[in-house]
Amino acid sequence: MHLREDSPFTGFDFTVVADPHRARAFHLNRYGMYAWSADGELRARMSTAEKPFKPLVHFALLECTPAGELLLAHRKQHLLLRVPVPQDLDDLAVAVEAALKGYGRERTALKKQYAPVNWLWSDSAATVHHL
Repeated sequence: MHLREDSPFTGFDFTVVADPHRARAFHLNRYGMYAWSADGELRARMSTAEKPFKPLVHFALLECTPAGELLLAHRKQHLLLRVPVPQDLDDLAVAVEAALKGYGRERTALKKQYAPVNWLWSDSAATVHHL
């Protein structure tokens, strides 16, 4: 692990979420997303320097749901993203990449439908969408 980039102290982002049902822990900072197994072994690291994971720098890690999904929130757009965590943490990068691609499509559809101004919804009929 890199002493600076892999540290929660980088950017003072100390959010670590746990999935107690599957004995896993997750962390997201400006350099990447990390996943650990129950024995403390780093099983997945997705660097935000890589193209598919660059959008992760705009998200905050909120929680791990009982269904085993990671819940992330976009810091400026206030949209939620659910990432299904696969049984094998080695496949987490594929799941995150697919969720981010889906997020982009869904976000564009919401923008066309409700025409927000600076992500303030002018239409009060806008409903909550899970992306």
